Amino acid sequence: MGTENELILAFRSRCKRYENLGYDRLETPRIILNAAEINGGRALDIGTGKGILAMELARRGCEVISVDLDKRERELAMALTEEAGLSERIKFMQADAARLEFADEYFDCAGMMDVLHHLDNPQAVMSEMVRVVKSGGRLIIADFDEEGFALLDRLHQEDGATHDRAGVTVVEASEVLTALGCRTIKTLNAGLHNITVLEKQVF
Repeated sequence: MGTENELILAFRSRCKRYENLGYDRLETPRIILNAAEINGGRALDIGTGKGILAMELARRGCEVISVDLDKRERELAMALTEEAGLSERIKFMQADAARLEFADEYFDCAGMMDVLHHLDNPQAVMSEMVRVVKSGGRLIIADFDEEGFALLDRLHQEDGATHDRAGVTVVEASEVLTALGCRTIKTLNAGLHNITVLEKQVF
């Protein structure tokens, strides 16, 4: 395990490698949240990873709860959040997104970025996502497009590694959310990502 400073330096180095390949990893959360028109409220970030979506939510006035199972990723996310001066707006939790311990309709919005391709079966996660968002609230799903996945594969190959991909797409996840009572309000392709914004319908 590295120190917080080492983790941050390694993150910045990798971001620079992404930039050299044509991908601005820190711009993508801004693109996603601009599309979703998120400005304030209580937000859930599912599978937060390095915390870049959570931090952008916080910058837009949201009170964010971040859930992830990966301890090392969470440590980096917390270090980056502290460095950015956003610690008071983000609570990091080690939790399984398929079994969330929040009341129904607890959040104004929920999002996930670059998570779907890690899921073998998204149904439970999608069900929980819908359950904890208020009626009329926004749900945001975003993952790499094929060009983005090719870039990821190249980067991992340069490191002598592979990048696992379960195969769940944004389109498939959107269909699940629609069946659970959401309606699509926007879809776009930007920043090497497929992005869908949905609204939980009021019953």
